[in-house]
Amino acid sequence: SREEIARWNSELEARVQQRTRELATLVTSSHALASTLELDALFAILMQETREVVPMAEGIALLLLDEATQTLVVRSSFGLDAEESARLRFKVGEAIAGKVFASQAPALFQTKQDVRAAQANFSAENLAQFSRAVGAREVFSAVGVPLISKGARMGALMLYNFTRPAAFAASDTPILQA
Repeated sequence: SREEIARWNSELEARVQQRTRELATLVTSSHALASTLELDALFAILMQETREVVPMAEGIALLLLDEATQTLVVRSSFGLDAEESARLRFKVGEAIAGKVFASQAPALFQTKQDVRAAQANFSAENLAQFSRAVGAREVFSAVGVPLISKGARMGALMLYNFTRPAAFAASDTPILQA
């Protein structure tokens, strides 16, 4: 009984620490939003904050909708080849990012088979481009959240893990959306 109580205490303490980190990230991100109008600087801060809150993210892509072409374009990334990822152009509904954008709902993919199935509708060009962006690695798990501001769809945030299945949890999505 005492061992069980000690285990519960330990689990609760870990949860409190995780939530504290998440709240600190939201505060930092809010300050960054308020302090800069330079998008590239803001995106760099958001990449750093995302890595701190979800340390299992070995690759991150922030995609925004290009109104002129109606495609999602990578505006900032971490753990991906920046030049190669910037060339990606996802149609709405294409691959994970396009599906997350279209559905306006988070999506979690726990196995590389789930990831492959979700990305089965990659255009040939984007498949080759994505392969160059991730290098010789395979995506073992992924999570994507839509970026929505004042009811308007703006883009998608994608996180990838190249070494572990089930690297992300459903509990990661609320902080990513915030």
